[in-house]
Amino acid sequence: MNVLTDELLMSQIQSGFLDACGTLYQRYKKVLFAYFFNNCHNREVSEDLVQTTFEKVIKYRKNYTGKGSFKSWVFAIARNAYIDEYKKKINHDLLKTDMTQSNALNKTYNPFSLDDDRELLRKSLQMLSADKRELLVLTKIEGMKYKEVGEMLHLSESNLKTRIYRIMKELKEHINHLMLE
Repeated sequence: MNVLTDELLMSQIQSGFLDACGTLYQRYKKVLFAYFFNNCHNREVSEDLVQTTFEKVIKYRKNYTGKGSFKSWVFAIARNAYIDEYKKKINHDLLKTDMTQSNALNKTYNPFSLDDDRELLRKSLQMLSADKRELLVLTKIEGMKYKEVGEMLHLSESNLKTRIYRIMKELKEHINHLMLE
């Protein structure tokens, strides 16, 4: 069976065969959902943002040049969709996040519980700035290659690796701090 590449599917979409977008949607809906969910922690917003991303893939299909990977291009669209959503709901989301964080901080840490380990990691991630958290989500959670993330954010691969190293070091410090509380 001949599997169509993302780039070939985009070429079909650019030619007006919009049904090819369904195949791309099936390939990317889970990773995009995870990307959004790891950033906003809201299932409904994440689902809406996946839909918005693919609406923009169709809308801006003529802008796809094929120079970089499709994955980098679609994640750049997703990132912009997330930023737009964040700007629209910044006051509401900040209030909601503050309440969630204050409730989460009242819980005690049990080193023998996997749920507590996840909660500790989640709290530590929330202590990072949004930009730093996004880099970790893309590279460590979504498993995107440094080259792809670099293309998306216009960073060199070595610059990105250095940033990730420093962010991981900061994350470990946050985890250690929370464990001592």
